[in-house]
Amino acid sequence: MAFVPEILKSFFEPAFPRHAISISADYVASMRVSGGVTPAVENLACLPLASGVVVPSHSNPNILDRAAMQRALHSVVQKTGSLRKEVNLLIPDTVARVFVIPLEHVPTQSGDMVQLLQFRVKKSIPFPLEEAALAYQIQTLGPDQHEVVLTVMQRSILREYESAVEALGLDPGFVTVEHFGVAGLMEKQPADWKTKPTLLFRLAPRCFTTSIFHDGFLRFYRALERDYSVGSSAGLTAEVLFDEIYPSLAYFQDRFERRIEKILLSGLGVPNEPLCQAIQKLAECPTAEIRAERSVSRLASGASTDQVNQVFAPLIGLELAAA
Repeated sequence: MAFVPEILKSFFEPAFPRHAISISADYVASMRVSGGVTPAVENLACLPLASGVVVPSHSNPNILDRAAMQRALHSVVQKTGSLRKEVNLLIPDTVARVFVIPLEHVPTQSGDMVQLLQFRVKKSIPFPLEEAALAYQIQTLGPDQHEVVLTVMQRSILREYESAVEALGLDPGFVTVEHFGVAGLMEKQPADWKTKPTLLFRLAPRCFTTSIFHDGFLRFYRALERDYSVGSSAGLTAEVLFDEIYPSLAYFQDRFERRIEKILLSGLGVPNEPLCQAIQKLAECPTAEIRAERSVSRLASGASTDQVNQVFAPLIGLELAAA
């Protein structure tokens, strides 16, 4: 298991495959890209999943109808094709817990680091430590100032998703949550997010996910289950979304004694400037959308603008970070 904080380049030192798969509560998707720094999307495919086929959870089985999910996954992979056995795999935001942990001292041995991190989070995860899969990244904020971004999920749940891909004869060599894929799109935004405290808010299938970046480092992450499905905008007013964003704004101001200076929204589907302006007024903070279709040099036919931004944005962002 791996993950993508710190925006993002240093996390992708190996040459990752240019084929990504996403398994979510509402859909399975597959995308293959080519090109250099700005990828060209060669093939993409998405199929919806019936309610109850995949139910994301960090403590209960997720894939409840394996046969239905496997049929859909096989179909989208066939449509996009795969040039290599190894693929990137994106999974729902709510299946993993992400912690940002300050450390006064960074152990030099990886075993000591794992034991320290396990001790720090053992009361915050809803399953025994021996059942946990962990991945971590050290962020050096300054002299003798370190934080660790720790991603934890139940190993049996991780294996549910990995084995679904393996059943197609593919190898899920890199696994992360969808939100970290979306974070890769920030590299194509104006660079002021690297100096201004910036909040990234994503409308994800069945959840809303928030992260905060300060000086280019991940400082906060929260994924909350919500009854929101791809393509549904009922009740998603600026006031509703601001109510979801406000606790994170307040936390950052209390914790760091600074205000968020930029808000980025993802997953809105079609462009929605009036919604951005309304949230900007409520938050008293510049607000803009991240549009995935503006981040690629070429986009294969077969997907609408809203589908690109709601379904394929995490896949595109992951490939941008890996480029």
